[in-house]
Amino acid sequence: MNSFFQRQGNKYRGRPITQIVLMMTEVAFKDDSNHRFKDSNKMKTLAYAIFLGLLAAFTFCDICFEPVSESQVILPLKGIEVYAAYNYTKGLIVFTNANSPVGSDYYMIDLVNNITFIRTSIVGCIKFPGYTEVFSQCLPHNAQYLQTIDEYDLYYVWRPGGLDWLDGVTLDEDTGFYQRFISLYGQGRALDVGITIQNNIGVSDPAVFNRNTSDCKWSYSK
Repeated sequence: MNSFFQRQGNKYRGRPITQIVLMMTEVAFKDDSNHRFKDSNKMKTLAYAIFLGLLAAFTFCDICFEPVSESQVILPLKGIEVYAAYNYTKGLIVFTNANSPVGSDYYMIDLVNNITFIRTSIVGCIKFPGYTEVFSQCLPHNAQYLQTIDEYDLYYVWRPGGLDWLDGVTLDEDTGFYQRFISLYGQGRALDVGITIQNNIGVSDPAVFNRNTSDCKWSYSK
């Protein structure tokens, strides 16, 4: 494993997942009663207020992630571990079971053709136009810096329609790119949390992107 990622990963090894999540959500992204995102308008107002308070010291630069990388991510609210492979140079992202990266079940995003594919053993393969912005290589320029926790800079993004997300990122000075180590994604009052436990530059098995999508059916009319 790259030494940079080794150092970052070691920060969270052995630490309770709940503690890691609390470290981020104490910034006020957590509703203590039900562990869900608060109302989007309140979240926007709060984040904007924090942003204004930090405006004097705030300077935004491009926050872009490694062009090609792979990671293992724990989704503590779902109790699962996934493998993620990113190849922004070819416009492909794949999420699979961490124990079987080249297995039959997958979630794949084709950034070039703007299509998302989902294949499971239960329902087969479906596809639909578009993909959520949270999977883009760079954070949008209006992402708001909130604060730094354990050397991770927290950025918050709000979009009309109830989409919110927060990323905890760290700069790899050797490459000039950032790595996403902690993420919270919200759609309305639904919340998902991802905690990266291992991250590498490059993809160990490029075959993970070789997926047969010929039998995938549109989930609805384009």
